[in-house]
Amino acid sequence: MYTKFQGANLFQSYFSNRNNVLEKCRVNIPKSYYPSLTVQRAFKVIEEFLLCKYPEEIESYSSIFKQENIKDFNFQLNDNPDLNKIDELMIKFSIEERIKTSLLLETLFASIILDENYINNKIWLDRLVQRFEVTKKLYEEYLPGFRKGNGRNNLIKLYWLFAIVLSIFYAGTNKIKYLSTIIKVCDLITSLPFKDLSRDIPEYGLYLVLSTETLFVRILLKAKGIEYDF
Repeated sequence: MYTKFQGANLFQSYFSNRNNVLEKCRVNIPKSYYPSLTVQRAFKVIEEFLLCKYPEEIESYSSIFKQENIKDFNFQLNDNPDLNKIDELMIKFSIEERIKTSLLLETLFASIILDENYINNKIWLDRLVQRFEVTKKLYEEYLPGFRKGNGRNNLIKLYWLFAIVLSIFYAGTNKIKYLSTIIKVCDLITSLPFKDLSRDIPEYGLYLVLSTETLFVRILLKAKGIEYDF
């Protein structure tokens, strides 16, 4: 809304940046490694959203792990007893108390997978988005009132978890503000040394986030009738 649109130059810079990091992911991920359960769950849920809304994109999205030996993606999310208690955990978060950001993001992740329409998901995600948009940082914790951050703000895994949660929520809602925030979070992540990213983000986690983000951007460009050689 506030920056002059740079057309093809913007797309060229954006896709070049993401593709460079994605290529590093492809080269550096050991073939014998399996994605973490968080990555598998996120992949499966986003794939299901795409199947409903953009079935023509399923083949390219599903090929993210085409060459890998992924174990069973057909697990039942509701079979996990911990996930069945997520609603109770979400209710316990209070704006009047200190909130540990990693716990909030992990709970949001599980809650959105179970029910993306659960009202508390949007309330807390919007609070995180608002805080991030103001500071462009995520803090270890937020003090009562959820306005002032406390602790470290350079924990890579927090930004990655935030990107995962945003991606799942955007896939389900198509609300552009979440895509806008995803892009900003991924800009921060991809500006860091790759060795730090590979140390702090689970196997395949960075690859999943950037593949999903670039797919969302391609879908949006196509919807707006903008032709570009991706």
